[in-house]
Amino acid sequence: MLKTVKNAFWNSIEFAERRQINTIQESKLRTQLNHVYWNSPFYQKKMSNSIKKISRLEDLKHVPVTTRAELEEDAEATKDIFGGRLCTTMDKILYPISPPEFPIKRAPVGTAITNSDHAVVVEHLIRQCIMVGIKNGDTIQVQCNGWEPLNFAYFSPMFGAATPPNVGEILELNVIPLEIIVVDMARTIHTARFFQPTAVYTNKAALIFMEDIINKEKGDPKHLGYQQIIVREDKVIPSATERNALKDKWGAAVYSMLDVQDNLFYAMDCPEHKGLHVWEDGFIVEITEKDTGEPLEPGQKGMLTITNLFAEATPLIRYQTDIEATLTFEKCPCGRTHARIIPPNYNL
Repeated sequence: MLKTVKNAFWNSIEFAERRQINTIQESKLRTQLNHVYWNSPFYQKKMSNSIKKISRLEDLKHVPVTTRAELEEDAEATKDIFGGRLCTTMDKILYPISPPEFPIKRAPVGTAITNSDHAVVVEHLIRQCIMVGIKNGDTIQVQCNGWEPLNFAYFSPMFGAATPPNVGEILELNVIPLEIIVVDMARTIHTARFFQPTAVYTNKAALIFMEDIINKEKGDPKHLGYQQIIVREDKVIPSATERNALKDKWGAAVYSMLDVQDNLFYAMDCPEHKGLHVWEDGFIVEITEKDTGEPLEPGQKGMLTITNLFAEATPLIRYQTDIEATLTFEKCPCGRTHARIIPPNYNL
């Protein structure tokens, strides 16, 4: 059912007080830890010495961090594509996601999504759409990495396709799915000139390639009509200098999206550009010391570590990424109160 957007927020949780956010997290954490402990062979082994020590948020530090290398080792040893973390039966899986890396160098580790997981991710993406000014009736292009197995079949259904609910259906958007491959660069440009979409989800490499094609045609990127460009990256997001250069070339507001596919995690900046907003009712984010996994204080630089509080199929607890960052829990000038990730190159 369409929920008409009348202001800059989709859900009141976006500006909840810290105490309310923490209460929600603590309740969800207990449920999620029980879920993974009793259903995931990987976490039964990993959490056997710590599960009884956790009753509050601050106790989460007793759970050892999980790394990508561990999941790959488990997948290699057990021949289980989910790395031992599948917490549901196969008949409940809406669709699987193949490994995000390309090319795959070690044992592949996939991610699974249930109907419930899909619905929560769609909710998170809707909040981000509203945050950057995408509104009912807009036309958007959604580019995905077609060379990464099933990436196109994962991100696109969140916005359109035949998988309800989706962002396009709920916001009544016109969604144009496209692949980030050589032949589709020209198609992206052509459809943009014809339909004048409000926004495009893309990445830095694709934008550079599109710009090169337009320049060879002696055209102007501004004529594509974009108002918002969301640059989706899995590690290194655009710096402030890159963001401003793209804004000048394309005549559009440029936003950064961090995509940690393994944990169904998206963080994105708002028009204030004061960091990447995290939806803390769905995740617990920490900055941890790389070697020990010890949590660091807000403002200290370390490794972004994410606990998924909602996933049914393949959740990850204290998943230590290879992304360096700091965290702030101060209220953003946009009014949102959830944590924000500050990557080293973000340049506040």
